[in-house]
Amino acid sequence: MSRHEFAAPVAAERGDWLAVHVFYASNNLPLLVDCMLPLVRQLQQRGLISGWFFIRYWMEGPHIRLRLRPATAAHEAEVRRQVEQEVQTFLRHRPALYHMDEELLGPLYKQMFLSEYTEQEWEDKYGDGGMPLRDNNSYAYLPYEPEYDKYAGPVGIEISEWHFERSSDMVMSLLETTNVHMRTVMFGLATQLMTAMTMTMLRDRESAAGFLDSYRDFWETAFQTPDPDRHARFDITYDEMAPRMIRRVGEICAAIDGQTPLTGFTGRWVAHCVELRERITAAAQAGELVFAARDGSGRVEVVTDPQAALRALLFSYVHMTNNRLGVSIVDEVYLSYLLHRVLAEAYAEAAR
Repeated sequence: MSRHEFAAPVAAERGDWLAVHVFYASNNLPLLVDCMLPLVRQLQQRGLISGWFFIRYWMEGPHIRLRLRPATAAHEAEVRRQVEQEVQTFLRHRPALYHMDEELLGPLYKQMFLSEYTEQEWEDKYGDGGMPLRDNNSYAYLPYEPEYDKYAGPVGIEISEWHFERSSDMVMSLLETTNVHMRTVMFGLATQLMTAMTMTMLRDRESAAGFLDSYRDFWETAFQTPDPDRHARFDITYDEMAPRMIRRVGEICAAIDGQTPLTGFTGRWVAHCVELRERITAAAQAGELVFAARDGSGRVEVVTDPQAALRALLFSYVHMTNNRLGVSIVDEVYLSYLLHRVLAEAYAEAAR
């Protein structure tokens, strides 16, 4: 939710975003691949939507948030009809069987809420009653509130929603064609996507390594209790896989530098990130990107430095692609630590 007021971009020819939240307390891979992916493809083939994306979320119970933009306002009723038909059919045939214990999970959900929002926002939303959990195997249309503060105002949101769709397309393709349910496979895919995006957006290993170190520190501080041995355990794993990681990261970096071609999903992802970088750079140079001031004053600031804008947006872009893939925050801490070591040591070696 944005804490500041921005004028929404005018796009009268398009319908308003629909956000359907499907509450499903189980492995949500079948929900994504067997229900939502075919649904989106049908809507696209019929020309009913002009945009879409999804995220995984936890508030009021684990769920998938599917966002769909009807091609025009006149298409909304048919989009809703098809959504409800497909979701109801899936939930009837593949219900999640896990029982959510509201009393047991209540403290955990409050901790998760306060890691992203303020105590006052908790009080305003839930008061003393705590966070209610929505019924398992249910769905609801809830408001989609673009995060203008986080994504640089109206123009930044337009760019970001375009990116969210490409990120969702990429992840759905991987969910459909690879063994993402295996952690080692998921980690390998996430590492390559993180490397490709970070290096394409920031361009050099030193900047990318610094970004990943800050990224790891933020999530580790916000979501994990202090553990003096955590990094030592990470280092043991790194030593075991360093040659393979260094080789693959090096291949991706060489392709981004134009030295060698890059095929497969990483090649497609780099091509997308190049276009994303160009759009952000052009918007920043045109003075079209605005962020909330960090001093808490409620002011907004125009950011015209492309590197500053790229770095600010990159944080959420990396996190949300990992979210779509199913990478937990705990695992993001681990992966960003390993990638930081790869890039930092590669930079140090190149500088000698």
